[in-house]
Amino acid sequence: MLPFRFQDCYALLEDDTLTLGNSRIERTFVWRHGDLLPLTLTDKDARVVWRLAAPPLPAEMPAPGDKPALQAEAALDDDGGLTDPHLRLTVTVASARQLVQTTYTVFPHAPFISLDRQLRGQPATADHPHDAGETAPTGIETAAPQRPSGFTPPAGTTDVVPLGRRHLRLQAFRLHDRTDANDTLVSAEERFLYQNASGHVHGNLFLVSDPLSGRAILAVNDCPTTNCQLCAKRVSAYVKGNDLLALGAEPATPDGEASPSDGWRQAYGTTVGVGDVHTLLTEFRRLYRRQTRAGGHETFIMSNTWGDRNQDARVSEAFMLGEIQAAHDLGIDIVQIDDGWQQGVTANSKLAANGVWSGYYDSDPHFWDVHPRKFPRGLAPLAEQARRLGVQLGLWFSPDSSHDFRHWRDDADTLLRLHRQFGIAQFKLDGVNLQSKRGEANFLALLEAVATESHHAIRTNLDITAQSRLGYLYRRPFGTLFVENRYTDWQNYYPHATLRNAWDLAHLIPLNRFQLEFLNNRRNADRYGNDPLAPATYSLDYEFAAVMLANPLAWMELSSLDQPQRDELRHVIAVYRRHRHDFAQADIHPLGDRPDGCAHTGFQAIAPRAGHLLLFREVTPSATAVLTLAEPLPPTATLTLEATNCLDVAFVMLDRSHLQLRMPRPRSWCLLSYSLT
Repeated sequence: MLPFRFQDCYALLEDDTLTLGNSRIERTFVWRHGDLLPLTLTDKDARVVWRLAAPPLPAEMPAPGDKPALQAEAALDDDGGLTDPHLRLTVTVASARQLVQTTYTVFPHAPFISLDRQLRGQPATADHPHDAGETAPTGIETAAPQRPSGFTPPAGTTDVVPLGRRHLRLQAFRLHDRTDANDTLVSAEERFLYQNASGHVHGNLFLVSDPLSGRAILAVNDCPTTNCQLCAKRVSAYVKGNDLLALGAEPATPDGEASPSDGWRQAYGTTVGVGDVHTLLTEFRRLYRRQTRAGGHETFIMSNTWGDRNQDARVSEAFMLGEIQAAHDLGIDIVQIDDGWQQGVTANSKLAANGVWSGYYDSDPHFWDVHPRKFPRGLAPLAEQARRLGVQLGLWFSPDSSHDFRHWRDDADTLLRLHRQFGIAQFKLDGVNLQSKRGEANFLALLEAVATESHHAIRTNLDITAQSRLGYLYRRPFGTLFVENRYTDWQNYYPHATLRNAWDLAHLIPLNRFQLEFLNNRRNADRYGNDPLAPATYSLDYEFAAVMLANPLAWMELSSLDQPQRDELRHVIAVYRRHRHDFAQADIHPLGDRPDGCAHTGFQAIAPRAGHLLLFREVTPSATAVLTLAEPLPPTATLTLEATNCLDVAFVMLDRSHLQLRMPRPRSWCLLSYSLT
């Protein structure tokens, strides 16, 4: 029912105009040509209105005699407990050709409005001429170009964001997963919008800023990364001069075998926000935390033995009992058994050939039973020891991607059974390969069933290292993200590279969404030769500190660590555990230079009651650096050294925003804290 209000959020429909917003943002849409078309975007903090000269035309005009109907309904929602409470507005447009259902969400006091869309029926198929890309200039000068008021965005566009200003700067950020083959996870390009230039801009997040006012728009494609998108054209943005930005993509697959069984096709959505150009990305990261389960939980430390490359060869009851004991001694929260605990054999097995990577139930109806020889008493002895020592037990699992995840209900029942029998609350989901909208819908049904039917006790770690998966932005409420597989055996693990990936991702996404790994730095030291950035040249606590603000993953066999390594790790984990509540709630800002192995770098973590500076000197000749803080320290704040691997570290605040730091030795780190109360 409209009008509808929740806290400062509101939605109302007056005549042909829909208005949606809260105390910080407002969007208006007009009902015209049988479609609900965007008109204005208001930044209430600065009283700035971004406006279209006229609403865009729909991709397809209604046929003669067709009278599309609009229905709008608002409600309070929390996505079944997966997100913070918010206003949800569902708008349904019915025409002779198709049914379009658009859901808008607004969180209290957040300067963002998100849009999600699904369709049933026949989608528009014809591309608008502008969709072909930029028009080559002829060199013939005639009258000044005219801006058409009836511009039609490219077919399949989900959202249109008004700009309507000159002198705009556009920064496009593109995210990359499939990290088995990628080690640059964020790339960016910048351009200034030109009134005569139109065309596609590739990326996932687009920051459009007005240097004259200092205000900006952040437009986000809530979709998988480019290589994993299930649509005919890769999702990007289309810029029409400096007038508008068109976003998103409707699914291109028609109804039929590859569509979800209920006939609905899920489009990729958008999130649009407004604010100060210097703080809008921080505001987005805050919204992201409210949209994910990660926002309501502490961060955690997990161990997983796969990083030592014995794969499933050592997995057994006796071995895992030793790993649980070692985890308890070190202060690690969760011991996760990777591939090999189950009866079935996968393609990653070290013990047997001819394993499978999908079609598990076709291969063996008892594939996901506990391996009878490795665990003759089942998992009960491990679960009991873990419970007694205060350690959680986790498992690796691979949902069956075959036949568009036809067995999703069987997979959900397997995870729920393991949870109820043995208290397993963390499952790493690997081997996922999304090839159709039907498969995507079934996989999402699996995630939702596991979350709701366990009353949110089960948490998932979603592997994004290979194949086609959900990625960083699509369907945010589910799970932490397992970012990368790195191994000293293959000489592709470098502490500075992991630190760089954390530093890059922290600009756009809260670090508590990620699992980032650290490895046994003593293994395979000879394989790196004289490489000055080899893991063996770092201390183990440095490796841990590099991932401390995420969910640290001990990618190793804990029982293989020697005593000095255990002492280092136990000490730094104790420091982490004292402050991890702050880390989970903090706004985390990258500081210094981008890590490349030779930089002064780090992070500022600003929690509600305390701030922390996690700082690193890489292999750089200069012992001293001046770092500019993301936010100045309060006038009464005093920095305290919490931990370091450099006994003679020295620091002084030159003013409230600039810290002079001296760490005499390369490969040093320190954690400084200050109070905000």
